[in-house]
Amino acid sequence: MLCRMSFIRQYHYDVRSYECDHSHRVKPYVVMNYFEDAAWRHAEEYGFGHTALAEQESMWVMSRVNVEFARYPRWGESVAFETWPRGISGPFALRHFRLIDDQGPAVAGSSSWLIIDRESKRPRRPNTLFSQEVLDNMPSEQATPNEPRRIAPQEDASEQ
Repeated sequence: MLCRMSFIRQYHYDVRSYECDHSHRVKPYVVMNYFEDAAWRHAEEYGFGHTALAEQESMWVMSRVNVEFARYPRWGESVAFETWPRGISGPFALRHFRLIDDQGPAVAGSSSWLIIDRESKRPRRPNTLFSQEVLDNMPSEQATPNEPRRIAPQEDASEQ
């Protein structure tokens, strides 16, 4: 049987000068880069990442996100980034995250991800990827009680 805490993983990052604004605070997009890196690494480690989906001609796409900043980590700080899956809601696989600096939690968030078939470009149900045992043992802990919000579609830069 899987342990609920085994799904919560922590990854460490050093805040670099080029990741900061003129006040030496980390830029919000950098926090999202940390999050995507941690999510990718975590999913790979547990066997439901890019490699597993590529074998099924599918891919992960983040569809919704909520990010809440209590404060911004600063240049030179080492931060810990925690992330974990939180189960399924309809077509979405849920993921929560928390960035922790020397003072404690600095950023918290939640996200919803779709599995997209590479050929048809249509969503697939995430329960085809996760066994019921895995779903039953995902943590119920929330980094934030707020639901992720839909991400607006972006224009394809290659078409400009």
